[in-house]
Amino acid sequence: MPELHESFINPFKNWESWGQTPLGRRLLAQEQAWLDATLQDVFGYHAVQIGPEPLDALRTNRMSCRGKMVWPDANHPPHDVGVAPTEALPSAPSAGDPEIAQPCRFVGATHDLPFLSESLDLLVLPHTLEVARDPHHLLREAQRVLIPEGRLVITGFNPFGLWRIRRSCRSVNRFPPAGHRWISLLRLKDWLKLLNFDLGAGGAGAFGAYLPPLDSERWLERLAWMDPAGRRWWPLAGGVYFLMAVKRVHHMQLIGPSWRERRQLAGRTVTAQKALHSCPAQQNPRKS
Repeated sequence: MPELHESFINPFKNWESWGQTPLGRRLLAQEQAWLDATLQDVFGYHAVQIGPEPLDALRTNRMSCRGKMVWPDANHPPHDVGVAPTEALPSAPSAGDPEIAQPCRFVGATHDLPFLSESLDLLVLPHTLEVARDPHHLLREAQRVLIPEGRLVITGFNPFGLWRIRRSCRSVNRFPPAGHRWISLLRLKDWLKLLNFDLGAGGAGAFGAYLPPLDSERWLERLAWMDPAGRRWWPLAGGVYFLMAVKRVHHMQLIGPSWRERRQLAGRTVTAQKALHSCPAQQNPRKS
């Protein structure tokens, strides 16, 4: 297989092995539970996930056409990359079938998304911004491919959480964010607002993964109480955050006087006309 361009190299290739570690299993379980609950009732026609293979963000979503982007490898050569028509995504089974069809897979890259403008109802980016060459450009691409009122779902590692301690230990090479550029939730919200994404009344953000970043199953079991305690007492210290935003499109509005202003202007006109007609009846003070 020829050497691939940087944008076609899978940045999540170490996630499958890390997902089998005690810490990895717990993180993936928490993210999967949040995605299942959040995306179950998101409606539309076309949904796409771009992120690590162990996560199946769309497994509870019932949109008619769903897809999962993969990176080029021996089974998916790079020449397959191109604009993916939404009609190529598989259709879900009939309403009478309780099973949800598995999303199709297609080859792509994170720099320029292979989708037509305003063609997706839902785009899920779990930890994808952290591995993008230009995360702000990827957000602009997400804004381009989403329809008005489309949903953008993002998960990421919290640079101000408990897991920051583990990341600073250079001797640890099994921690998956090695090579990830962590983006704070506050900065991410600023970027989204600049692109006219609505974050909702409560900011639409949440934190999770309050266990310390340890590889010991025994210690993680002992410290399991930290997850519920963290959600209550130190929510901002979570190892990861979750966010859902809605694309807004501001339409042009014609600017003109309101009906109340027009009534006031009409009243002033009538008053002026009465004053004008009453002027000849007044006597000229110079003649008296």
